[in-house]
Amino acid sequence: VTYPDGQGGSIILWATKVPIRDEHGVVTHVLTFSLDITPLKRMQQQLDESEQLRSTIVEHSLECFITADEDGRIVEFNSAAEQAFGYTRAEALGKPIGDLLCTTERRHMARSESPWQRSRTLLERSGERFETLGFRADGKTIPLEVSLVEIPLRERRLFTACARDLSERQ
Repeated sequence: VTYPDGQGGSIILWATKVPIRDEHGVVTHVLTFSLDITPLKRMQQQLDESEQLRSTIVEHSLECFITADEDGRIVEFNSAAEQAFGYTRAEALGKPIGDLLCTTERRHMARSESPWQRSRTLLERSGERFETLGFRADGKTIPLEVSLVEIPLRERRLFTACARDLSERQ
């Protein structure tokens, strides 16, 4: 329930009402418990705005952002990654990150490991900045500069690769 606070804003209350009945079952009183949740709601709004800001920045970035879970499965894939790798977001989600990123610059070694082995090896490089190869949907490889960071959450770990296509430099 929202009430004006008398200063141009509002107070948000969480209220529970309990009827009190007499011996005949007739409601004689109503007991109300209220809790002011205005600060909690304002913090939630700020958190929502912050999340919207961050997701907009990542989605419209010129850099590729690819996030994988600790098993190496892609869980986020921005539009710059779609352009660089030739996969749609829907196609990339759930793939092993090793299908797209390698752990070496040498082409002949790049394809010798399975995508899951490449994923495990890649995630071990968390905290590093390095050059490597990327695998496009059309089978071509592209040179990349990658910064890989681990994001430890309460119940799981995520890994985000921020990748820059180096094709024009080379």
